[in-house]
This record gives sequence, C-alpha cells and structure tokens, in this order.
Amino acid sequence: TNEDDVEIIPADATKAALEMVYRTPPDGSEEEDGREMLRPASVAQMSPRLFWSVVYHSNRGADSAGGGAPPSFEEMLVALLPELDWSFLGRGGRRRALSEKARENLAQERAAENGGDGGDG
Repeated sequence: TNEDDVEIIPADATKAALEMVYRTPPDGSEEEDGREMLRPASVAQMSPRLFWSVVYHSNRGADSAGGGAPPSFEEMLVALLPELDWSFLGRGGRRRALSEKARENLAQERAAENGGDGGDG
C-alpha cells in the first residue's frame, strides 16, 4: 500500500491556524476573502498536516462503530470552531448522489435498525 506519515498538529495550534487563515485575507487586501482557503481541497493541498489534524481532532472520542456517515470536512470545521461563521462553505443545497452499492448498504442498515428484513412476512 501507499502510505504517508503525517505529523498531527496539537489541537490548540490546529484551531489557531484555522482561525488565522479564516481572519486573514491571503494577499492583504480587503477585497479577497481568505476563508476560501479553508475549503477542503484547498486545505489538503496547502497543508496536508493541517487537513489531517482537523480530521484527527474532530474524530477524537467519536464512536467509530456509530453506524452513521462520517462527518464532512465542513462539519469538522464547525465542530472545532463553532463560534465562526462557516456558512460560506455551504454546498448551495447540492447533495452527493449515492452509488448503487451505497444505496444498498444504506437500505440494509435501515432494515437492521428496524429489527427486520423489510417486512416480507
């Protein structure tokens, strides 16, 4: 497998870095918004350490067997810094289409949660 080791930034430093980028325009002008740099692809490209630190600190203490979908990167940012306005990251109502396999898995999970096999009998 192809694996990279990534050093995790401490939680307080992760939050400070995110807040600094959030509040600082990238070129020093008031016209351009530095918050655009906090989109998931931008963070991952700009600083893989910061990206994976957000993921790590957002999932600490989370129940990995919870059965629900993992949080989006946007939800992780909200969890780390709820006092900031993250609405600019909204997808405009766009939802990702589930693949056929994902829909099958979801249906099986729901059936299991309801304690039955779909009610055929």
